[in-house]
Amino acid sequence: MNRAEVELLLARVTYKPGWKIKLVDGGDFDGRIEVWFKGQDATRKRDGELILTMSTPIPPLYTFENERDFLRFLRSRVLLQAEQHEIDEWLQVDGVAPFYPH
Repeated sequence: MNRAEVELLLARVTYKPGWKIKLVDGGDFDGRIEVWFKGQDATRKRDGELILTMSTPIPPLYTFENERDFLRFLRSRVLLQAEQHEIDEWLQVDGVAPFYPH
């Protein structure tokens, strides 16, 4: 795949309401996938903020043979990591997050 193909695919992708996924930086050989969502920040506890939950480096785009191959990466390396990050921020014992990722 190339950058234009990935951008077209991401324009069609939806995940959760309020979540945005975008390709940033680089060309066909490098870049990052950012996952943003509108919600409550675990540390500041303010609702409705646009929050960057994950910025994941991606391998060269030519390594993805087709859309399904890229979607597999998006699912396993980007979205699951974003969810894990949010779990680690929000899971608390007596007000302390034992796996706090920052």
